[in-house]
Amino acid sequence: MIKIQLPLPVSDAVALSKMRKRTELSNWVDQLNSAYLLYLTSFGSATKLAANKVGLDATASGRMETCYRDETILDGLDWISTVRAAKHISACPMCGGFSKGTLEHVLPKADFPEFYVFSANLVPSCQVCNGKRSNTASAAGILHPYFDAFLAGSILETQIIPPFEAPSFAPKAICFFALSDETISRLVNHTTRSINVDEFSSYAEGRWRYIRERAKRFKSKKALTTDISDTSVDYEKANGCNNWEGAFWRGLKASPSAIQWLFANRNNASLF
Repeated sequence: MIKIQLPLPVSDAVALSKMRKRTELSNWVDQLNSAYLLYLTSFGSATKLAANKVGLDATASGRMETCYRDETILDGLDWISTVRAAKHISACPMCGGFSKGTLEHVLPKADFPEFYVFSANLVPSCQVCNGKRSNTASAAGILHPYFDAFLAGSILETQIIPPFEAPSFAPKAICFFALSDETISRLVNHTTRSINVDEFSSYAEGRWRYIRERAKRFKSKKALTTDISDTSVDYEKANGCNNWEGAFWRGLKASPSAIQWLFANRNNASLF
């Protein structure tokens, strides 16, 4: 749920030119090139691309899979491991958690094998959320970190659910700016399908324990509220909007009742 830039420098044209030398793919290259252009101009729209599928046969699809798996310079795909590692990104662009290590085919490879090795369809992600969406799930209702510009704004917060002695936590899609009904539906759907609630809750529980301890230092609720607000703003400026840490502070800032409880119980010795 984080806006990132298309992987550069990557040349899909080089990979396409290599495909012309592959017997299984040579007759498909022109159609693949057209499909890649449509992907870019439609911003990865599953609906538009499903209506214009290339229709690769099993042999061509199998070769695409092999090329993806081997990621060799011979196929012009030696950049795949660099995109997968995503050393320049601190959190998973698809769910906001702090793991990476795999690649998401935004349009699932089972349904769209033509985009198996297309750079704009490959987004760094974590294994957990990648598996949660699955290989065959329709992509029509999820967000695209390369193309959905609103991902640069705040769209995720942690909902802190009483009782505050032992709260539960849930990811909540939010929007502080105008979006179409269709986009809001995609946002909510993506949040549901991409975030592992158990792992999200476990992360938030750790941050709740931290803020309970931190609250001890404040002598007024106003000072505690200001500190939470400043931390939320400062963290977002330094680290981006929609990772799980930013979501926690944003959700806490938006919950006066949670802040009230933290202040009233700040000297409670039995924290855990």
